[in-house]
Amino acid sequence: KEQQVAEVIDLYQESIKENPELLAVYKQLARILILQERYEEALSLLKHAQRQQPDDLRILTRIGLLQLSREDYIDGEETFRRALELIPDDPRNLYSLAMALIGQQRNVEALEVLGRIPEDSEVYPEAVLQRGYLYRQEGDIEQGIDILQKAIATKKQTVDIYYYLSAFLGESGRFAAAGKVARQGIGFFPQEASLHYQLGVIYERLDDRTQALAEMTK
Repeated sequence: KEQQVAEVIDLYQESIKENPELLAVYKQLARILILQERYEEALSLLKHAQRQQPDDLRILTRIGLLQLSREDYIDGEETFRRALELIPDDPRNLYSLAMALIGQQRNVEALEVLGRIPEDSEVYPEAVLQRGYLYRQEGDIEQGIDILQKAIATKKQTVDIYYYLSAFLGESGRFAAAGKVARQGIGFFPQEASLHYQLGVIYERLDDRTQALAEMTK
């Protein structure tokens, strides 16, 4: 509470020396090191804690997230597959596994994993967005458009879903439909600059420079 971080780290490290089995201390010290962006030290601590308690899901997921942040996608994949053995089809761990696969450019496998995330999950909007983007990368922009349209139909509105759906429609030459989607998004997120920008781009493509300027000004 007094923000004496260095003193806290020293205290926890001394505690571990005296009692190497204090699992709670490993977790807390790792959390503090992560906040200090000392990721290598945090990862080493968490791996030590995992050896003590290999089925602790919180330790596994923290290890996996650190591996992803270090772009260590192969080890990240292994960690999140292990986590999914403990709790099959956990949405957050499915999403993280997909990110590890994307990092290895295994997009088709990532699409299959993302498709297992249910609509009622907190990470569903991000999963839908990733699926749309991956389909576009794989040369199937129509499938990407379909995925994002279905997400909007299920009321899973986010700024990014409207933005990328509008962008994909514009990319495929359907400027009127792209403009409609951007305007729908602005209806939900009137202060969102990216949607006004996207709508301005669409108006410019339609040679309506007056409206394009108005949206860019907004």
